[in-house]
Amino acid sequence: LFVKKKATRLSYFGQIVKVEYENGKEATIRWGIWHIADHNRYHQAQAHINQLRKWYKAEKNKVNF
Repeated sequence: LFVKKKATRLSYFGQIVKVEYENGKEATIRWGIWHIADHNRYHQAQAHINQLRKWYKAEKNKVNF
């Protein structure tokens, strides 16, 4: 129960507390956490795509027609 109350409280404050970021813009803490996670997912996807491209090129170079 104690942990649930604390988590609920943090969740609530994350939605209402605003912080300033670049050029005086404001955002909620919740949005900031979401944005960081989303940005991380983007970079992970790019890394996987780049690896797939390397593998494709390597396989393509192995094939002799």
